[in-house]
Amino acid sequence: ESIREADRLVQAGRVRINGQVAEAGSRLQAGDEVLLDGTRIDWERLNVPRHEGNDRDKRFCYVKLWKPRGVVCTTDRRDPKNILDFL
Repeated sequence: ESIREADRLVQAGRVRINGQVAEAGSRLQAGDEVLLDGTRIDWERLNVPRHEGNDRDKRFCYVKLWKPRGVVCTTDRRDPKNILDFL
């Protein structure tokens, strides 16, 4: 989903982090449990690089990008202008 949709879910009180209702700006740490409407979200698997190796390879990687107009902030590869294909 998009960041805006995630923000709406948090704002609606539907997201919990380690049993606490998430707030705007909440940060996740490795090992945190995230629930959406009571269902566990395996967020670490979705965000960790897929290659095998030592623990160093499993760290998060943040990329700062000034995206050009026309590139859509979605990971949905069905959208021909998605940000993943741009990167």
